[in-house]
Amino acid sequence: MYRLALFLLMSVHLLLAAPVNASSGTTVPEPSDLALFILGLLGVILGREVAIRYKRRDKDHDNKL
Repeated sequence: MYRLALFLLMSVHLLLAAPVNASSGTTVPEPSDLALFILGLLGVILGREVAIRYKRRDKDHDNKL
């Protein structure tokens, strides 16, 4: 009987417990946000390299004519 009362009390306590310092904690960015930022940055860098390569190719083509 004592174990049943203790079990019920513990389960009620776990369901009603709330973190005290939840609002004052530091926020940590989710990995998906960081991954999207890195992919966007890589896209900008690669797009810039491709644009430079096409400009050089067009410039070389114009000089041969």
